[in-house]
Amino acid sequence: MRQKPHRKSEERRTGKSVSVNRREQGPIPCAPGPFFLTCQARKAQAMTDDVTLYELAVIAAEALYNGRCGIGGVHHIEIARLERRLSRLTPEALMIAERTMGNALRDVAWREPARKLPQPAAQIAPLLVSTASDGHLREQAVRCMTPQSGDLAMVMFVMMRTNDWVPQVRATAQRKLDAALPGLSVEDLRQLVPFVLLRSGQWGRSSGAALIAMRQHPDWAEAVVSVLIEADRGPLARIMRAELCSDALDPLLFRLATQARSLQVRAVATEVLLSAEARWQIGRRREWICKPQGLSRCVPVFETRRLMVASEQRDAILLVAGQSRWALLRRLAADALIRLGPNVVPELVEALKADRTPSVRRRMEFMARKWADPKTLRTG
Repeated sequence: MRQKPHRKSEERRTGKSVSVNRREQGPIPCAPGPFFLTCQARKAQAMTDDVTLYELAVIAAEALYNGRCGIGGVHHIEIARLERRLSRLTPEALMIAERTMGNALRDVAWREPARKLPQPAAQIAPLLVSTASDGHLREQAVRCMTPQSGDLAMVMFVMMRTNDWVPQVRATAQRKLDAALPGLSVEDLRQLVPFVLLRSGQWGRSSGAALIAMRQHPDWAEAVVSVLIEADRGPLARIMRAELCSDALDPLLFRLATQARSLQVRAVATEVLLSAEARWQIGRRREWICKPQGLSRCVPVFETRRLMVASEQRDAILLVAGQSRWALLRRLAADALIRLGPNVVPELVEALKADRTPSVRRRMEFMARKWADPKTLRTG
């Protein structure tokens, strides 16, 4: 009796979500994917918008293996259709698409074991060939890439190859990225900011070489600030803390604390200015709860960096945070008054004591008990 393919393996192979209930779908072929369609049916399906990226990659890979994609030839449109689909994707989606294209290329290679990619394949489809299993092919594809401003897909594929497991591919991709960086516009950098700070900084093989190279761009800091000020959703606090390990944002922290649309960004900038210390996560470590029973938990590990903040700027941001409509910022102002004392900004103390949020009032009560002793009272 024919066995059904496992749902998870089918999803990884095709890039499509598969429903668990298959009763209404009828009998399932032995191998999922577009291989059971005729060549004419696949071409007709590729002209529609509902075709998946995996199916487009399979069509392009078959054209490469059959030698029907000469430069400027009639079948070159199959490669162009795949690259057009990639040009509409975000950086996070391009990272998933790279794995999907690699699966499609390997599936076609498995069906054609006696055939090899023709010699100019890396020149015809460098994005597709850069996902091949052969490191020599990936290096040839990276050499043929010419990332330019506005071509986000090619820039992303070059950046992902800087974390390749082959040192020669990593070195070639790093040279390509360094050569392409001066030509990138501010809009290109704005689209790359979330991916570069959240993903590439954690790449172990390259030791964050892509992030280090990006920070050398003269407009990098302005691109990061514009993203943090204008965005109102997403992991903005993580993005900002990832950039705090460098001093590029230090002159712009007051602007972020007062003009950002996101409360997360304002809270991080306010906390850094009030404490004069930047903190970011560098990893996780195991903390034992009970060794005999094998109970433990993972806790984040942070690294800190001291900042030079003028007292006038600190008092100004303390006043802004204490008068904010967000309770989180008012709590940060109350925490700062606990450390610095009530005489730093006297006009703010009475307003926070009568605050409508209980957590703010409790902090101010503790501040009053702490600084009631004349020995601890100071002017900041």
